[in-house]
Amino acid sequence: MTIYQIQIRRGTAAEWINADPTLASGEIGFESDTNKFKWGDGTTAWTSLAYYIDQGVSTTDDVVFNSVIIAKDEKIIFDGSGGDTYFKYNDTSNKLELYVDNVKKADWG
Repeated sequence: MTIYQIQIRRGTAAEWINADPTLASGEIGFESDTNKFKWGDGTTAWTSLAYYIDQGVSTTDDVVFNSVIIAKDEKIIFDGSGGDTYFKYNDTSNKLELYVDNVKKADWG
């Protein structure tokens, strides 16, 4: 079994504001002190991106995005999403895929 580790780009709100980077298309930026995140579009600077808010899913203080391990053909389901928001590793394309409302929104690899 091959195990893959996913690391989300992260920093405090102040660090993100000071650096004001442009995230790649589909790249996630996580604020470690606010538990908020944004999706990159490849052209918009951090301070101009809106925070991502998924209807019906809320974050809690115990959410951690430091690293994730996922096995082939397994899903990482976001708690409270009803199972429709998850990461899945696609062994055929060798890409990590993100699904929101069971619709593929991004992939990496």
